[in-house]
Amino acid sequence: MTATQMRRWRVREPALLVVVFALTSWFPVAYVLDRQRPEVGSRAWPVTSFPTALLTAVVAVVLLDRVVVRRRPPVWACAAAVVTSWCLAAWVYLQWVPRYRPVSDRATALEIGWRAIASGQDPYTFHTQLGNPIAPLPGGIILAGPTMTVFGDLHWYGLIWAAVVLAVCWWGAGPAAATVVAVLGVVSPMIRLELYSQSDAWINAAALVVFGSAGWMALGRAAGGDAPRAPVFLARLRPRPGRARGTGVRHTIRRRGVAVTSRPSTTTLTAGAWTVAAVLAGVLFGLALAYRVILAPVALPLAIAMWRQVGWRPAAAFVIPAATVALVATLTPLLLNPSALGPWTMAAHHATSPRTPHLGAIIAASMLLVTVAGARRARSLAAVWATAAASLATMIAVVWWGQATGRPSYETVAYDGALLVFTLAAFVGPRATRRGIPGPWRRAGRHPARRALLLTRRSTWD
Repeated sequence: MTATQMRRWRVREPALLVVVFALTSWFPVAYVLDRQRPEVGSRAWPVTSFPTALLTAVVAVVLLDRVVVRRRPPVWACAAAVVTSWCLAAWVYLQWVPRYRPVSDRATALEIGWRAIASGQDPYTFHTQLGNPIAPLPGGIILAGPTMTVFGDLHWYGLIWAAVVLAVCWWGAGPAAATVVAVLGVVSPMIRLELYSQSDAWINAAALVVFGSAGWMALGRAAGGDAPRAPVFLARLRPRPGRARGTGVRHTIRRRGVAVTSRPSTTTLTAGAWTVAAVLAGVLFGLALAYRVILAPVALPLAIAMWRQVGWRPAAAFVIPAATVALVATLTPLLLNPSALGPWTMAAHHATSPRTPHLGAIIAASMLLVTVAGARRARSLAAVWATAAASLATMIAVVWWGQATGRPSYETVAYDGALLVFTLAAFVGPRATRRGIPGPWRRAGRHPARRALLLTRRSTWD
């Protein structure tokens, strides 16, 4: 299996994906119908009730598993499916965003925040057109800066991030994985609602997945050096004539009765260049962490998985810049203007309930417990994003329990898109790790054949 082929799902994985997809599809529909907005529910087709959500999830997941994941369709078919899905999402977006932009202030908050930062003002002294304070932390506002600079507003922000996610998924996990993500994304009412309401919660999760995976790739390449195939996500570059760093020598050894031949490296970047790439990915990941506090727990399993993958010193090239940028971007507004607590005020408001005292503390403790439990087992990217999804699902479940209304609320719907993003990343991400492979990294020695075998075996995803 090559580094850009999607792994096959285990027996119980499709059933789990069906459950998550059905719940994240039904919750937003139930929420808008409960608020007597049937015109919104009609645009969630084919989901009109929980049975239809479950049926849609079963049909979509089973078809993708049988046709795409197992059979590996040709590249042109996957490309057609990905492009068609994105175009359908763009069509839905362009049809309905003019109606929702005046009553949604997610994009407006980012636009006002960036204009304030660009002019040297405190963004948290402003309010949106709906009278709400600016909720995103500075990291999210800065990430929106390039789009604001090019287009002048964030009209295309959601579609740009959708294209980025599909492109990164295609390059890193292969055409089959990009097809799965694209089809489930356009079928999901949650993602469609997130797009035309210009919500940025799913964008925050997508940024964490993209930059975290890029850091994983860069660290693996830096540790692999001249390895033919490093054990990483997104691990392929095209060679340039005269720039390849391989030795041109093939080494063949026999292990467990199987002859393994290593190939010369075609990587065009040195280990130092990949380390610089890891630092840059860490900076961007830190900005994504300093976006919305509720998604910050993903940093713990990712840091631990990187430490287990390459060691603590190489992992520090990603972890230290990410932690520094996240802390600076989060604490700077509080230090400059302690009275402007827009993001924290909004977070505290949504984490309270008159029926359950100290609901915010219960949510934080529950998410921390799930995150720590997942981090103890995190040894691959799939495990990292699965831990992030489990933590977010725990938050939604605790909020549902704490509010005790028996009906979906804004707090139980706002991060369903982010939950689906983390879930899809966990299902298409690699599970391969160094655990269980004879001969730890430092025991492989400097013998090129042993080292090539170790890296080649670890580059297989599953």
